Amino acid sequence: MIKDPEKYLKISERERKRDLKKLTYKESAAITEAMMSSKILTELKSSSKKKHPRALYLTLRKDSH
Repeated sequence: MIKDPEKYLKISERERKRDLKKLTYKESAAITEAMMSSKILTELKSSSKKKHPRALYLTLRKDSH
């Protein structure tokens, strides 16, 4: 159980930054490739064939309304 959410957020953000700095180019590329080939993106791509959003954000924002 998290007793101090503010402290927890500071610590986890520090750890996240530290871990991202440790990533090699190869690891970063593998993560990006996995994200880009995920099933969610495939579904979004097929559902918006007629519309070509300039960013994934626009598609996600549209679907959330």
